[in-house]
Amino acid sequence: TGRMLLFAPHKDVLAVLRFASDGTDALGNPCENGAYLLLVNRSGAPCKAALDASAPLQGPDALAAGGFSGLWEPVLQSGCALPSPVRWKNGALRLTLPPLCACLFARRKI
Repeated sequence: TGRMLLFAPHKDVLAVLRFASDGTDALGNPCENGAYLLLVNRSGAPCKAALDASAPLQGPDALAAGGFSGLWEPVLQSGCALPSPVRWKNGALRLTLPPLCACLFARRKI
């Protein structure tokens, strides 16, 4: 398990952020730390999406996430030709998603 946040950075884009950062899942069981981000563009046109991690991360989630800055590698793509890797900088990730695409990113461990 872990923590999961849903947000819409554009009217046609869904973002699902899934992470574990303290060595335990949401039920307190041991798990590997990591973070994944799924972006889905349902539009038939390209969409510019700006994700601001500080907006959905409030309260305990903000403390657990520990920030998302760094490089994110695409690990699964459908209909996407995105640069690899993308950088989440100063709490924000900005990119243009191709039409009708989905892309799963994993945060690179540095």
